[in-house]
Amino acid sequence: MQWVIAYDISSDRRRRRVTRRLEQVGFRRQKSVFEGELKQSLMQDLMQELGSEIDPATDQLTAWSMSGRARGILHAGCPRAETQKDFHIL
Repeated sequence: MQWVIAYDISSDRRRRRVTRRLEQVGFRRQKSVFEGELKQSLMQDLMQELGSEIDPATDQLTAWSMSGRARGILHAGCPRAETQKDFHIL
């Protein structure tokens, strides 16, 4: 499955840790946006791993599946802002 992963992490140290891990499984599209090809189960494991690296009170980490047949969103950290259901801006 194709995934897009984005983060908003306030601490430089935590951000470097997450970035290093994401560089191992995908490639950088923008400063805080990565893209990679991972199975659903591996992506869930990765999100759990990265979720333990961030501060859930201040940081966010979100992954969007770009697969046509199995679209989904995985999230870790502080609550996501509400978005309209008709579209997503990445």
